[in-house]
This record gives sequence, C-alpha cells and structure tokens, in this order.
Amino acid sequence: MGCGQTFLEGWINCDGSLSARLATLPRPLLQVARATGLVDERTFDFIRFLRAHDVVPVDVLRRWPFADQSIDLIYTSHMIDCFAEQQIRHFFRECLRVLKSGGALRLAGLDLAREVQTYLEDRDSRRLVSMISPPRSEAIGLRQKLRDLVVPAKHYLAHHDAGSITAMLAEVGFVDIDTLSPGHSTIEGIEPVNLHQRQGESMYIEARKP
Repeated sequence: MGCGQTFLEGWINCDGSLSARLATLPRPLLQVARATGLVDERTFDFIRFLRAHDVVPVDVLRRWPFADQSIDLIYTSHMIDCFAEQQIRHFFRECLRVLKSGGALRLAGLDLAREVQTYLEDRDSRRLVSMISPPRSEAIGLRQKLRDLVVPAKHYLAHHDAGSITAMLAEVGFVDIDTLSPGHSTIEGIEPVNLHQRQGESMYIEARKP
C-alpha cells in the first residue's frame, strides 16, 4: 500500500496518490495536462512509471477493492505519516478486514520518539521542526497555484511513536504486535521488502490478524 516507485514483483502494488488516479486518464488528457504545465515533469514521470508497472489505484481512506480475508500480507512504508489519526484507524480496520486469519501487517513510519531524542542530542530545532511540520511552499503565479491544486504537496498530519501505533493496532483487533529493529522481521516471505528503509528516522512494527 502506497508503493510509489517501489514496485515489488509478485505483490499487488497499490498507490492511492492523486498521481495514481491521474494515471488512469486517457493519454491525450495527460499530454494536455503536461503541455499546459498543470502536471510537472517529475509527476509525469511518476505517472508513466505507474502505468508501465500496472500499479493498482486504491484510495486507502475508503473501502478497498479486496474481499474480506483475501490477503496474506500487507506492507506499507511511511504512508501513514501523511494521515490524521482517524484516517490511520480506518486504514488499520481495512487491513484487518482484508487479511486472512493469521495474516500479517508490516509498517514503517516516522518515529516521533526518535526525532525528539535526536533533538535532545543535537539541539537543532530547525531540523526537528522541518521533520515534524515541513514548511508549506507559497505558490507564485496562476500556473503554480493550479499545479498545486492538481498535485498537492504532501504534509505530515499526525505524529506517533511505537507506543501510540501499537495501541491503535490493538484497539482495532490486531494481536502479536512487535516493534522491530531495522533489518528484522517475524514474517515469512517478507524478503523482497527493504527492511532498512529510511533507517535512522523510522519505527518498524508488525502485527497479525487473529
């Protein structure tokens, strides 16, 4: 979920970004958006990647297009960082719905406790603020304002540590919830996943459906 340009062979790769939805548009419309500057070159390259790799567009904040108890394993990395707390809870409930009994969820996300600890060590307030609340750019000119409407910038909406995420997972019904060190996993078949992704700023948590 939220694969971006990290495509795993043998997995159902899903992305719910606006770019993923734009990728479903007819090519002539995309070319017009590109030519007028409403879609910049970086976004257009991402759209081409999504189309070439058969990424499934899934809005994870709605009901997913998968049947109950049909999925063995769900992996997401740094997607929930962009969600508010109630959105994270919805995401976890959908994970629980589609997972088979005994199925597993692995997630990586920004670790607020780690960021605070780093601040206490280096006292770099600007770094901490930029991590917790990245500055919003002020759009200049009509074209840039329209571009920001078409492909808005991502911003962190909630900040959690392993304790708060573990509590939410338990509340929705997950069991065997573990916080893991980089490179470690309790899940068989997880090997294609980068278990060290964004090491140094991340928490890694795994849980199972009863």
